[in-house]
Amino acid sequence: PIFCVSWTPGGRRLLTGNQDGEFTLWDGLSFGFELIMSAHETGFRCMAWSHNYNYLLTSDAGGNIKYWSPSIAPVQSVDSHNQQAIHALSFSPNDTKFASCGDDATVRVWDWATHMEERIL
Repeated sequence: PIFCVSWTPGGRRLLTGNQDGEFTLWDGLSFGFELIMSAHETGFRCMAWSHNYNYLLTSDAGGNIKYWSPSIAPVQSVDSHNQQAIHALSFSPNDTKFASCGDDATVRVWDWATHMEERIL
């Protein structure tokens, strides 16, 4: 199954994340297949672009959050939520923080620049 989907900035491509932890990149005009890439060790759960479209966050069933550049190159990886699935990610309006929530029944607030968890709700 496919667990998440998002247009890339500019709408030229469609990006999906599946149960095997793979990105699939599709042409946004013809919807033809372009690329499959291994991204997570467990299944995807969600993805969210920063408001300025400079970064993409993804999460998986094992509590891992990854930071990606717009070209889908990995930037950073953080383990969180006690290795439990993370179901949603959201950037603050100015992209300096983001929040995650998961099966451990917590919401966690993160500092974007330091990649550090600031608060658990």
